[in-house]
This record gives sequence, structure tokens and C-alpha cells, in this order.
Amino acid sequence: MTRMDQGLAALIAAVVAGLLALGGAWIGFLGARRQTTDQAHAAHDQWLREQRQQAYVVLLDAWDQAVGGLDHLVDEWNDVMLAMDGQGEAHEFHEYIVNRADKAGAVVQQPLDRVALLGPEQIDVAAERMDTAIRSAQYWLGILSRPDARDRDWASHWPDTMDGFRQARAAFMALAKDELRRVPRPGRKP
Repeated sequence: MTRMDQGLAALIAAVVAGLLALGGAWIGFLGARRQTTDQAHAAHDQWLREQRQQAYVVLLDAWDQAVGGLDHLVDEWNDVMLAMDGQGEAHEFHEYIVNRADKAGAVVQQPLDRVALLGPEQIDVAAERMDTAIRSAQYWLGILSRPDARDRDWASHWPDTMDGFRQARAAFMALAKDELRRVPRPGRKP
């Protein structure tokens, strides 16, 4: 082999070695970048899971408080109505009921909003069902507290409303448990 052939062989070997080194560095860079991205996703998923868990617990506590407030309002309905009628304040009964129903339902609004922000979609739907149940009860309590509606037999329907509350809570609870108990897997959306 001549000197020129040896020099060319050395040059080719050096170029190939350089290209392999660059290729290895590029693959290492991509791997490190992927690892960093995966770690960031895992950290975010864990944070989101913790935020959801906290939001779900706060919502359930607020829900129980709101439903309890509405149920208490219905329990004291006749006593309050008779007392106000006896004091000549019958015209204020409607306003009293509407204000108390609004106050009871207001407890749940911020927790519902937080759950809606954190998702996922199936939880949003269950939370909307809870919101609808509260708002419907508030609406009907307002309607039924009007002077022209006071003599209607509506109290027998309240147990059905309470069943609706229990069903909405149970549906939310089942979905929340499923969401929080699901084991996270790489590549799966939270």
C-alpha cells in the first residue's frame, strides 16, 4: 500500500469515526431530551392528579353542605311560613325562601368551577348534573314559596328531589373514584 493510499484510508476512517461520533451525540441528545420531556409530563400528571383529588373532595364536602342546607330549609318550611303569617310578614316568605336556597346552593359553585377547570370531560358532565340538580331545587323552592303556590301539595315530592341529589352525588363519586384509581401509564393522557 502506498503512502497516499494509507493517508486516504486514515482520512476516510477519521471521517467515518467523526460521523459516528456526531450520530451518537445526536442520539444521546434526543434521548436526554425525551427523558426530560417524559419527566416533565410525569410531574405534571402527578400534580394534576393531586389537584383533582383535592377538588373532588372539596366538591363533595360542599355538595353535602348545600344539600343539607336545602333539606333543612324544607324541614323548617311550614314552621317559618306559619310564624311569618302570624307576624303579618307572609309577603316576605318568598324572599326568605329564595335567599336561603341561594345561600345553600352558593356553597357549591366555586368547587364546581374548580372541578370543571381540572376535568376530565366525564367528570365535568357529572359535576354539571350536580349543578343542575341544585339549581332545579332552588328554582322550584322559589316557585313554590310564592303566595299563589303555597297551598299546593309539593312536600311529598321532596323525597324524590333528595333521591336525585343522592344519584347525582353517587354518579360523580363513581367517576371520580375511577379517575383517581386509574394507574397512570406513559403516553396516556391524564
